[in-house]
Amino acid sequence: MVNLVAHHSGARFEAAERGMTQELSEFPFEDSVLLDALVAADLTTGPGGERLSYDQRIDEILSRYAPGDPVHRTWVKARPVLAESVSRTENRLAEAQPR
Repeated sequence: MVNLVAHHSGARFEAAERGMTQELSEFPFEDSVLLDALVAADLTTGPGGERLSYDQRIDEILSRYAPGDPVHRTWVKARPVLAESVSRTENRLAEAQPR
């Protein structure tokens, strides 16, 4: 489980941006249903606990950091990749609903 937390919400992108890939490599990346769910939960919830769309959440994050900031650059790069995690989770949830 610690690997999920270490890699949630695009940490690998920020580690690369900050030159810390080696430090993160201690925790193997595992692309999984659980990681998708954690990313979706984190990136569809605002800082005050409110429900946001993925795009609203990323826009909210980007609004807090100047374009030259490593965090801003991270989210610009991670945005399309993490959108896929959120989409997969939303599709799984929809498929699990009774018809």
